[in-house]
Amino acid sequence: MKKFIIIFAFLVVSCVGIPDGVKPVDRFQIERYTGKWYEIARLDHSF
Repeated sequence: MKKFIIIFAFLVVSCVGIPDGVKPVDRFQIERYTGKWYEIARLDHSF
């Protein structure tokens, strides 16, 4: 149980900031992406 808590704490703390060289999207328009989406093709993988 102690290992689980340590690993969980490490995973939570390790993902708190934006990596260097990554720029967030400016002026994102969520209205363009809301609505109904259709699946055109599916690639079935064994994994």
